[in-house]
Amino acid sequence: MSILFIFALITTITYIIFKFAQQEAVEEQYQEAILDIESLQDWAISRPTCPFGMKSQIDTSNKLLHQAKDLRNESEYQQAYRVALQSLHAIDKAQRIYISACKKNAH
Repeated sequence: MSILFIFALITTITYIIFKFAQQEAVEEQYQEAILDIESLQDWAISRPTCPFGMKSQIDTSNKLLHQAKDLRNESEYQQAYRVALQSLHAIDKAQRIYISACKKNAH
């Protein structure tokens, strides 16, 4: 019986260490994504004009950013990172829309 207990204890400790290491890896990537999103959102909000579609992408990014932060607060690290990447994609799209409109206006 004690061998079974020791095996269960070792398995549990291994599982906890594995989950902690996985969380740490995702947490670092999550933080980098959040910093990128927030800086791009600051950039987007500071633009004097918003071409068609840009405001929608900013709003989508902001909504997803809040959702990612809520998931992170609930310790859903993997899902929070995935949602943060979706937010980053939306704000990247807003930036591409702005750049494209500026190029069109320059010609």
